[in-house]
Amino acid sequence: MANKREIASDDCFDGLFATALDDDDIITSVRVNAPKRTAYVKFRWPASLFALVGVCVADGACGTRVVVTGAGEGGVFNMPS
Repeated sequence: MANKREIASDDCFDGLFATALDDDDIITSVRVNAPKRTAYVKFRWPASLFALVGVCVADGACGTRVVVTGAGEGGVFNMPS
């Protein structure tokens, strides 16, 4: 019988291209609480229109969360509340 464990999303992601998963872990399900409201904005590089920085704000059962991509050394990070 296989061992089972749950990892909260805040604990799963360790930085850009890194997770808390072991080499033999298999993800069998993902549960997401849908937020009441969300907004996402990309700040694009004018020459290529690629997003340099993205900011997502979500308001839900767990409170308001702000997630930023591309603006830090780790790639993606949650802004402290």
